[in-house]
Amino acid sequence: MKTDEETGSKNVKVRLISQKTFDEMNGDEKTFYLDLIKKGQVKIADAKEDKPQSANRESTRSPFSWLRVRNVEVKLVTGDTIAGLLTDVWKNEIAIKTSDGPILIQKHAVTTIREIR
Repeated sequence: MKTDEETGSKNVKVRLISQKTFDEMNGDEKTFYLDLIKKGQVKIADAKEDKPQSANRESTRSPFSWLRVRNVEVKLVTGDTIAGLLTDVWKNEIAIKTSDGPILIQKHAVTTIREIR
């Protein structure tokens, strides 16, 4: 913990706990945490933050993932165009099943991608 020389305020990290965790605590633990909450050292997280991380993936998902299991046309920086079924989306790659077989494409090589019907 660092103390600011001018203001005297203390740089303390705020710990987040879920409402569910707080509710499951016994009386002594709740009293202890209520004191920390008053001091600003603990904060009870919002309900949306109580969801498991897999539920929060929606906000961090790849911009390509909505096209998964759809026929797409991908234009590459080389000028080539690849058409096929988008089967997988990862952090740095996408997989497309073409009539010639599956292809793995690095995302940095993609200029545009669109759904074809």
